[in-house]
Parts: sequence; C-alpha cells; structure tokens
Amino acid sequence: MIKPASFDRRSAAADTIFFVALMAVAASTLWPIYQTPRLIVLAAAALVLGVVVAWTGALLRWPGYVVFGASIAVFLIFGVALAVPGRAIFGVLPSFDGLRDLVTGTALGWKQLVTVDLPVSSYQSLLAPALVLLLGGTVLGLSIVLRVRRSDAAVLIPIAVAIAGLALGPEVAWSPFLPAIAFLVVAIAWMTWRARRTRRRSIALLAGQTESGSRASEPLAERRGSLRPVLAAVLVLSIAVVAGVSAAGVLAPQGSRDVVRAAVERPFDPRDYASPLSGFRSYWSADAPDAPLFDVEGLPNGARIRIAALDTYNGVVYSVGDEAKDSASGFFARVPSTIDRTGESGKPVSASIVVAGYRGVWLPTVGDVERVSFDGSRASQLADSFYYNRTSNTAAVLGGVREGDSYTIEAVVPSAPSDDELRSAQPGDASVPEPSNVPDAVATAVAADTQGLDAPGEKLAAVVDAIKASGYISHGTDDGRPYSRSGHAADRITELLTSPLMLGDAEQYAAAVALMAGELGFPSRVVMGFAPPAGTSVVTGSDVSAWVEVNLAGYGWVPIDPTPEDRPIPEKLPDTKQQVSRPQVVIPPPPAADDTPVEPNRPEVDEPKANDPDAFWPLVLSIARSVGIVALVLLIVCAPVIVIASAKAVRRRRRRRRSDAASRIAGGWQEIVDAGLDYGYDVPATATRLEAARVVGAVDLETFARRADTAVFAEERIETREADQYWSDLAILRAAWAKEYTRWQRIRAAARLRSLSAHARVSGKKGERRG
Repeated sequence: MIKPASFDRRSAAADTIFFVALMAVAASTLWPIYQTPRLIVLAAAALVLGVVVAWTGALLRWPGYVVFGASIAVFLIFGVALAVPGRAIFGVLPSFDGLRDLVTGTALGWKQLVTVDLPVSSYQSLLAPALVLLLGGTVLGLSIVLRVRRSDAAVLIPIAVAIAGLALGPEVAWSPFLPAIAFLVVAIAWMTWRARRTRRRSIALLAGQTESGSRASEPLAERRGSLRPVLAAVLVLSIAVVAGVSAAGVLAPQGSRDVVRAAVERPFDPRDYASPLSGFRSYWSADAPDAPLFDVEGLPNGARIRIAALDTYNGVVYSVGDEAKDSASGFFARVPSTIDRTGESGKPVSASIVVAGYRGVWLPTVGDVERVSFDGSRASQLADSFYYNRTSNTAAVLGGVREGDSYTIEAVVPSAPSDDELRSAQPGDASVPEPSNVPDAVATAVAADTQGLDAPGEKLAAVVDAIKASGYISHGTDDGRPYSRSGHAADRITELLTSPLMLGDAEQYAAAVALMAGELGFPSRVVMGFAPPAGTSVVTGSDVSAWVEVNLAGYGWVPIDPTPEDRPIPEKLPDTKQQVSRPQVVIPPPPAADDTPVEPNRPEVDEPKANDPDAFWPLVLSIARSVGIVALVLLIVCAPVIVIASAKAVRRRRRRRRSDAASRIAGGWQEIVDAGLDYGYDVPATATRLEAARVVGAVDLETFARRADTAVFAEERIETREADQYWSDLAILRAAWAKEYTRWQRIRAAARLRSLSAHARVSGKKGERRG
C-alpha cells in the first residue's frame, strides 16, 4: 500500500490560512456583479469545500485526475444549493433541473454575465461562474501550496480570480482600494513568513536538526533578529498604504472602465429593428383604430403607456440608438430581478397587462420600471428574452410578444413640474445623440416663436404653445378632413412648419417639438406609446400617441405633449396668416412607401427568404458549432491527462538526448523507476537499482539494472550505440510490461503525478549514486 506523503502540517495549516485569506479578498471583487448575501454564503462554502478537497488529496496522495474528479463531484453535489438555490430539493439536495441549470450556467453563464444588467443577484444560474472561480481556484491553488516544491506560484490563482471579477464587473468606475490593499498586505505577510520559514529550515538542515528542534534551540536574541525584517516590511507597507489611500482619495477614477461587457456584442440591438414611430399611422389604417391591443389594469388616470423612447434623428426617422456610433440608449441588457430606483421620487404603480392584438419586440411599460414579472405558459421564455435600457426607460422582448402573454409591472411614475416651474427651468445635462439633417425650418420657427424671450424655459413653453395654437389634427385617413402625409422626415417637418395650414398628428408634432427643444439647448427625445382615456381597461389602436420628453435641470426627463386639441379644421385661413417660404436644405429623400401603413416593430432580420441558396451554410455552421462544443468539453475533461502525459513525454525526450551515453542509460533507468511509481509500486527513495528492480519485479528488470550500473560506474567510455540499444530494449520492455495491465490501468498510470513529484526525482537520483 502506498503510504501518504508526509509534510509539516503546522506549516501547511499556516499556508492554508494565508491562501484562504487571499481568496476571500479576491472574492470581494465579485460583489459589484452580484450584490446579494447569497454570494457571501457561496464564497464561504466554496472556500471550505476547496480546502477539504485539496487537503484530502494531499494527505492521501491522490493523483491529479482524482483531485479533479473529486472537485467535479463536490461541485455537482453542493453546486445546486449554492448557485441555483431555487432548484434545490428542500433547499439542499440537487435536483435534475438544478443540475441541468448548473451545468448550463457553468458553460454559458460567463457570456450572460456581461449581457445582464448589474447587479445580477441570484438570477437564474449566474452564480455558477462565481462558484467555479472560487471552488476551482481554491482546490488548484491550495494543491500547489501543499504538493509542489515551488509553491509561491499559488499566489497567482487569487490574482486571476480578482482579475476575472474586475473584468466581468460594471463599466462605471468603482474604488477597489480596500481589496487591493488587503490583498497586498496578506500577500507580503505570507511571502515574508515563508521566507523566514525557509531560512529556519536551511539553518536546521545545516545543523542536523529538525525544524522543531531548531526552533526550540534558537536563542531569543536571534528570534528577535529574525523578526526585524518582518516588522520593517510591515512598517514600510503601512507607510505605502497610507500614501496610497490618500492619493486614491485625491485621484479617484473618473468615468467608465474598459471591461468585457463594454466590448461584447449584445444579443438585442435596437438598430436591427424598424423604428416604432415609422409605423405610427398603421394604427389608424382600416379597422386598426378599433382593434384591441391589450388589456391593462391598475393604470392611474392620466398615465401613459410607453413603447419606446427615440433619441436619434437622422433626417429621415427618429430611432432608438445611434446608427453611426454606440450610444447609451442603444445598449439593452437583461434585467435579473429589480431595477434600483433609490432616490427617484414619484408615484409607485403596479399595472397588469394582457396582450391581445399587439405585436412587436417593444414591450409596453408604465413609468420608470422597477420590476417586470411575466405570467402564463411563456413566462420563463419571456423572462429569458427580456431586455431593458435604463437610459431611455425602454423595454424589449427578443422575439416579440403575442396574444395571451401577460405580465405585471411595478414602476415609479415621476412627478411632473407645474407650468410655472417649467417656464423657469434650465436645460439638463443628459447626453443624447446629436441630430443630423435637421431642416432650417426648425431654427426659423424657433426664432419666430421666441422673439423677446430670454429664459430657456420660457422659450420652450412658447414653442409648445405656438404649435398647439397653430396645429390641427389629421391622420390622413379621416373622412371629411384634409389629407396629411405620414412620416417625420426633414421634408415632412419642413412642410409642417411652413405650410399655411399646419396639419398632422402626434407623430409630426412630437418630432417637430423635439427638434425645436434641441435647438433651444434642451436634451430631448420622442416617446411613442398609448394614452388611453381615464377609466379604460382596453387599449385600442386609436389610443396610440407620441409625445416629447425634455431633460430639465433638477427634474430629469419631463414629458410634454405638444399635440394640439382635436378641433374643426377651418376651410379658410385668416388673411393675416403669411406663408413662410420654404428654406433650401439638403436632405435625404423620404422613404418611397411613406404613405403605406407599416407593420410596426417587425425586424427585417426575421423575414424569411424563400429558396435561399445560402441556407446550407448556416446548417453547416450549426453542426460545426455543436461538434466544436462537444470537442471543447472533451478537451476540458481530458486536459489534465493530456498535460501530464505531455510533461512525461518531454521528460523522456530530455533524458534520451543527454550529452553522454552513460547519462542517457541512467536516464533510461529513471524511466523504468518512474513507470513503476506510476503503476503503483512503492520504490524506496534509498533503493539501489537492483533493489528497485526486485521491488517492481517485472521481467528482465534486474538485467536492465545491472546494465545501467555497468554504464554508470564503468571506467571505460560507453559508446553511443550502447545507449541507443538500451533505449530500444527499454521500449520493448515497457510494451511487454504494459500488456500485464488493463487499458484503464495504463490510462491511470499515464495520468498519475507520482513520477513528476520531488520524491520520484530523489528516488531516481539516489539509486544512480548508490549503484
């Protein structure tokens, strides 16, 4: 029976404490990602379980693949309760669904972490990556500490965990000064203690004493002297810490950091979909005005239902996000549970919506959303496909909603300023994309409507009042009313502002006022949605609306409805009404089918192409992706065996290519001893070659031992061909030897670490010397 490896357990326990402290500090970098007490429980459990696995493997001298398998078993047994607690039986035992989610989260959770809005809390199985980092890091790092001679490299494991936490964390800069300082203090203290311990062991070895004996006989003065470097290091470190913290307070990081989530391609990109405002008139075509779109309960009187906030204008259409460059409103992230609205004032609202005829990826919401809870048979699917942009307060569901889908919204409806407060307001500091191809008619109208006014708020109110006083409603489909074109391209806005009769609907008026507010310096955007009458629970197409939101200092985004009242259109205008000449502008041409009702919110990428000749290649890529995933999993599982076998192959090649023939023959004998160790034989470290051959007992092994002794201790020079012959005979011997074992035993021997340990190297060398 193989005896357990002996090591100084007292020193190993101290190393374990230092290493666990470093892992705990590294785990703190994961807090900005999760921000849930479950992370603390997971981290504590992962560190304890990792220590148990690493110590058990070291005491029982488990080979690497056994430690790896034990880690996998511990991960599967305890992982469901720690990373997917909602799937655990009685909150402790793993279930089949829990194991499935745990494995899925381990494979895919890394990408989801950078596409879900932070903090992710315990959303789905996103705690699985944290468990992998902490459990795997503890087992790997502590195994290095306990089993490898140059164990100082173990400090790289907590560093890697901390880097992973920072890379997967938020874009907004935070101040990880305390974790960094704590890590530095613990690491320096550990390295200093290890250096002192190594020095004491070296002195004891020279004196022929054990470490405990040297510690007992060491004079008090020498002990104090050995502590001086430690105290000096602590003093220097304390000064550095004070200076670093002081400088960090003055030079705190500003802006955003370059992290993984800033560069990853988001699954939902609003630029892949048509602007919802381009389909405004489709709600007024044919029977659409009376068609029920969805039922809503809990909506306060006067509250509006949002579809999307559009802040980018290119002279043709208002859209969500900038097509030319990335903007904050264009980044949609999955929302794990709740959206923090701390510090935002307003009226709390809880509204339930059941979808009827409404279709599209844009999810109807109310106010500033705090939580969305999906119900019904598709609840899980909708929750997985839900994306939200906090900058624009716009929600989307990848794949769209359909009849029967239902959900409940908890939100805050912000308080709006009064008219007097609006007139005294100043522009806010919100960032929106700069509009392009804005017609000159906008600036002309703003100048005409704000003559004699100085305050920005007064000018904004004057512009809105002028639009309401001059404009009339026409959807282009009403009987008995003049026709008005749909769309809000630059030429349509010019027509609206320069025609003798200002004619349009909420689409044109909202777009025009948003551009005019921007001309006055107010950050602005157009919001499309529905404005159902008070007391109405069924929302129809005729309730469609669009309004403007302007950003005011001290108030945030404030809704303004610039649409005039629906009143009779005069047949003849007053003679005093002078037509304003249409300015000459260079604008993009409007869409060719501008008057055709548009199917709203339908992405172009979803339109199937019949008889697509390229359909074959996506299928090939899908198959290749599946094969690649399976191959990757197999590679990960087999990686320890591959690495160990490769290390042994490199060692064998180095021995066979030694400079002189005698050393090559000695290296061949070392290969035989290492093979015996890997097959489970306990070859004593002080055994001669003949003694080692008798321990192993393989056929003709004593002959190889005598040949190696003769080559090493012979007075005459050994020829190179004799070394080559020795290695050739050795290959035949090993092949015959391997036939005595099963295939599984041969694989196990190839994956064992015994022959790579320091004990194995000492065993081979001493046998060579004693001959």
